Amino acid sequence: MEYDHVKALLYAYPQLGALAEAIGVSVENRAVLSFKNPRPAQELAEELIGEIARRCTLAALSEALQNILGGLTREERFLLEYKYFRRRRALALYAGVTLPYSRRSYFRRQRALLERLGAALRAQGWTEERCEEAFSDLPVLGKLLHAIRAGRESAVVRARKSGVPPCVPAGQKSACSSCCCGARLPRTTNTAMATAARQTRQTATISRADMPVPAALPVSSGDGLI
Repeated sequence: MEYDHVKALLYAYPQLGALAEAIGVSVENRAVLSFKNPRPAQELAEELIGEIARRCTLAALSEALQNILGGLTREERFLLEYKYFRRRRALALYAGVTLPYSRRSYFRRQRALLERLGAALRAQGWTEERCEEAFSDLPVLGKLLHAIRAGRESAVVRARKSGVPPCVPAGQKSACSSCCCGARLPRTTNTAMATAARQTRQTATISRADMPVPAALPVSSGDGLI
């Protein structure tokens, strides 16, 4: 088992919560402005229900991962932060950390950690099959998984200035640059969140003259340390 679905979730994890909130804001805005939509009410309602289901799936995945990561050791959290999350403020807490084992052991530990996370997800009901079913309805995660399986991980990660793991002595190059990449979701992710924020502003402007608007859900930065 390659655990590609676990990799996709880890790369996306820092933004899962924000994505879920963005979908929630979008649904709320579209519902408020539905009286201006010429489409049949049932058709629009079914579409919004589908979006709500996607939001719930993203929120459930984020919560499942948060629960799992909360039970890891500080070293294990650092390994995930270093390879997948790349959150600046979180990494700053590990400044100067050097892992007390060889480069080969580093790669083995990353692999073992990936397998452990896969087992923990299965224990919570998120089997590979269920994840793939969810990904098929979530374009962002679906694209991540497809890129990873196609050997194009570099398409969804941002290269580091240095490709050397923290366990490798200075001057010694790493044999696997993919193990030292940081996560970056496709541009459509940032576009979706920016669009949701813009819709919130537009809704507030329009609805002042038409009808009251419920308060928009806050979008979290996802930049805290687990």
